[in-house]
Amino acid sequence: MINWSNSDKKILDLIKKECSQILDLYKNHKKYLYRGVKNFNLITGKIYPKEDRKPLDIDKSFHDFLVMIFDRLNLGVNRNNCLFCTTDMWFASSFGNVFVVFPKNDFKYVWSEKIFDLYTDIDGICNNITRNNDNIIYLKDNMERIRIFEIKKIYLDIFYEEILKILHEEYKDISVIDKDRRTNKIHDIIINNKNIFNFSNSSFKNLLNLYCLPYHKSEFLHDIFFKEFKKLYKNTEIEKCLYSGHEIMLRAEYFYLVKFKNFLDVKNFLFN
Repeated sequence: MINWSNSDKKILDLIKKECSQILDLYKNHKKYLYRGVKNFNLITGKIYPKEDRKPLDIDKSFHDFLVMIFDRLNLGVNRNNCLFCTTDMWFASSFGNVFVVFPKNDFKYVWSEKIFDLYTDIDGICNNITRNNDNIIYLKDNMERIRIFEIKKIYLDIFYEEILKILHEEYKDISVIDKDRRTNKIHDIIINNKNIFNFSNSSFKNLLNLYCLPYHKSEFLHDIFFKEFKKLYKNTEIEKCLYSGHEIMLRAEYFYLVKFKNFLDVKNFLFN
């Protein structure tokens, strides 16, 4: 048993008073929401959601695009107004010291039964969208930033021919290129020739600028992502989320944190 400071005891009292909803869930299921925090060595703390957070892994422009998608889902939570948590303690530990999270009552949440962590799973989502749409290209630049484009349908044939021209210039021998579009989709040709079609290739970049719309300018891509995320995300069944090990996005006025290794000492106090 550790000696709790007066400020720690005050926070514990506030958790009992202001976080009864999450306490009931924790008590009934013996499962908890965790967050890994770097450079935070206190036993307890109180934090507020950042309204304009800087993403750690996904580049800012794609983050802003996802915020718009979540806003359109109208589930009350987007990636700008929430705290990211997980029910997987070991995953949380990869981000820093592990804390148990206590959102103030009347919190909102969004999670997915199929998404463990959006950053690690976004490749699969983009690839799935690309496979089902001939006029979408999914690439990453040399900084590993996501670049997804809509080829305007009126330009599909032109874009395809221009792609072949670049290949012909590289390989010279036209016989190497299969012109059967049933077996060689534009996206597949580009992916199979990454050494040619990359963001340092000025000819390729010019094609993208001429015939394609990037994700943040494409209503078509916005609609596609919206439909995909509508199938994936929900704001119900938090009990099931507790057992999933998946990422959950929590929105509350503020949150209390208790370091996990010390939480075990005060669990009985909080639950009674």
